[in-house]
Amino acid sequence: MSEDILHQIRITSRNHDVEMNEEIHNRALLLIEDMCYLMCGTLLIRLGMPAPNREMSDAFNRELERGRKYDYQELDLVVQTNVPLLNSQQKEVYDTAMKAIDDGNGGLYFLDAPGGTGKTFLMSVVLTTVRARSNIAVAVASSGIAAILLEG
Repeated sequence: MSEDILHQIRITSRNHDVEMNEEIHNRALLLIEDMCYLMCGTLLIRLGMPAPNREMSDAFNRELERGRKYDYQELDLVVQTNVPLLNSQQKEVYDTAMKAIDDGNGGLYFLDAPGGTGKTFLMSVVLTTVRARSNIAVAVASSGIAAILLEG
């Protein structure tokens, strides 16, 4: 996750010389702890992991606010254009993810398919739909290539 955050900072700031640092590591810990707390009501320290420095998160909160500044009408148009382009399998995954989001259940989903089958397109549509609804969507990927392709 730290590498994804570093990549996002490099893209957003248009400065590819930004290096991994304690603040980025702390941001990852904050995200992980927030997810753990939402899913199971547990803090990282209780799981034997280092606790994030919440005071350090002020800069992250400013970054989060920047993540809310989208043209929602434009995003909605992108959603209306792209959802009909999903094939039946993509639509099934999209509907499942959106239902979990709408119901407030969240979840963890792993997409495994060969290259060129539309995983990035599907995830872009999901992320755009969430953002079009004035929510925050954070793209996390397990590889550098996927991280480059996912916006936001």
